[in-house]
Amino acid sequence: MDPVWRQIKELVESAGCQCSIWVDDVVISGDNSELLIEPVKKLINGRGLKIGWKDKLDIMRSRDRQEVTGCSLNSAIGVPKRKRIEYARKAIEKALTGKVDAIGHIGYTSYINPLQGKQLSKLVDSINASK
Repeated sequence: MDPVWRQIKELVESAGCQCSIWVDDVVISGDNSELLIEPVKKLINGRGLKIGWKDKLDIMRSRDRQEVTGCSLNSAIGVPKRKRIEYARKAIEKALTGKVDAIGHIGYTSYINPLQGKQLSKLVDSINASK
């Protein structure tokens, strides 16, 4: 897949837009990025690949919630608020039964957005300290 991803990236950057690729997800952002949809489709289809475009294509405006591969993208990459609330809720539920162990959630959140990870870690620490 590397050759087609490189072609897509070159095409997108030559149009003054940005491109992010994660496994089989292609995210194009920038002014007039919609104009790149058809050329990108042609590059992918030209490799004999078939993609369910109706199910996969999503155009997100700057005023919309932008989320790709489980990450929010609007102002900065991060873990969506609903997911952070879910992690905090789980930590509180676990606190009722014993010591909170949220290493996995903290690690994931920190990887995506270090500030959000630090906030979640502080919450878990404060729950554990109050026991």
